[in-house]
Amino acid sequence: MECPHCRREIGQDPEQRFCPFCGRALGDSSYTGYDDSPDEPDIRFESDFEQEQSGYCPWEDQENLGFGTALVQTIKASMFSPAQFFSKMPVRGGVLLPLLFGIIVETVGSMAAYLWSTAVGGQGLFEFSSKTPILFALLIPLFVFLGLFLWGVILHASLFLVGGAQRDFEATFRIVCYTSGPELFGIIPVIGGIISLIWKLYITVVGLREVHGISNGRAIAALLLPLGLCCGLVSIAILSAGFLVSMSS
Repeated sequence: MECPHCRREIGQDPEQRFCPFCGRALGDSSYTGYDDSPDEPDIRFESDFEQEQSGYCPWEDQENLGFGTALVQTIKASMFSPAQFFSKMPVRGGVLLPLLFGIIVETVGSMAAYLWSTAVGGQGLFEFSSKTPILFALLIPLFVFLGLFLWGVILHASLFLVGGAQRDFEATFRIVCYTSGPELFGIIPVIGGIISLIWKLYITVVGLREVHGISNGRAIAALLLPLGLCCGLVSIAILSAGFLVSMSS
């Protein structure tokens, strides 16, 4: 059964009197979809695109909240009430504001981790930074910028592979940016990185579930697929290196 006005399929419920899409009475087929009267306004129900933009995110309401309040409220909501936050998050409206949020938060978290590593004489990942600290500090926002986009592309591709990409790349990229809050746990020495990773994985699963409208299982699969692939490639590289060393000896 289809609506005589908008021509959308609405099911076979005999008690249904109004179309759930256009809102018009199903028994009235005189309406053709056009209104030639200039005096009567054309009343239309909110489109899917408008509904996607009608969500709310404190960070994108800086005009009313101010920069600091919007930043703090967004961090708190995304970290401690992720289901509610991502269910209301607009999935359209541009990537500039979400990207700016991710860069600010992750830069602060990365700088905190860098300072702690430098204070305790850490090497390894921050060995280069200990020699050129100013240059490394200036490069952190660039690394964060590239990392956000790269992870957004990988995660969205993974969603496609598991059949969970119900929205476009912008929606996935917004999830990536607004799950940056746990990076602030880098302020905590030693265990900050572990807490950050676990918390970020959790709210990313929640974000994928709420925004793309998929199950927890599919969201977890989309998240673990690139991580598993990365671990597999590393394992292959280690095994290959070991094989080459054994052959040369």
